[in-house]
Amino acid sequence: MDFTSVARKYGEETTKIALTRLISRIRGIIRLRVASAVDGVLVMTPDELHADALHVSRTLDDFPFTTDEKCALIDKAWEIVGP
Repeated sequence: MDFTSVARKYGEETTKIALTRLISRIRGIIRLRVASAVDGVLVMTPDELHADALHVSRTLDDFPFTTDEKCALIDKAWEIVGP
């Protein structure tokens, strides 16, 4: 499943709302993690990383997307957030 297919299936408005929520959640997590860095070094446990991933994916729980569709949206959100 790709982002374009998700947008076609659910419509532009639903997809935009979901993507906006994802981007906001990802940026919030990044801000919190960067703020916790000491001397430019960020240390995270695997459990913390797992929890962050769950927070991102749960952002889409209110939407009717399948798992594959959620993955496509999350991939697109990371494209937007990334450098």
